[in-house]
Amino acid sequence: ESQNLLKLSGGMGLTRLLFNRVCDFTFKARQDGNEWDLTMSAVLSRDGQYIWVMAWLDPLPKNPGDVPKMAMLRLLANNDRLGKGQFFAYVSGNRRIVLQRVVENRGITQAKFREIVTDLSISVIQTYPYWSVENWKQTPASAPQTPASTKKTNPKSK
Repeated sequence: ESQNLLKLSGGMGLTRLLFNRVCDFTFKARQDGNEWDLTMSAVLSRDGQYIWVMAWLDPLPKNPGDVPKMAMLRLLANNDRLGKGQFFAYVSGNRRIVLQRVVENRGITQAKFREIVTDLSISVIQTYPYWSVENWKQTPASAPQTPASTKKTNPKSK
């Protein structure tokens, strides 16, 4: 079953690594002239019926007290707007927020998998102002900023 994750991502030219039921990969996304290298994972559920596709976002501050409550509330509010079964979640093992989507592991082709990953990457880019830890350091009255750089790398540290 785990080998199917490699097959799904095989036609996408991804840098990928399979460990147990997890396939980690880097996905290049482009939007508005900016290129992003997104660290992503596809995880096969224990029963093999679902695939969790996730994009790893910025690490949270080491001190939980440094995480602004309003930033978390904005992320939760965005869960309602994302659509396509996408949502923000917290992975406590490495103190990261992820943007993820759970799909049924039925009829998933390479083309469908690419569509799922591409849609998720678009949502990552569009929601950058809300999950960027750098934006959290602004004063409450200031609005979240959009990315200024032409390349954004989101490395996952486990």
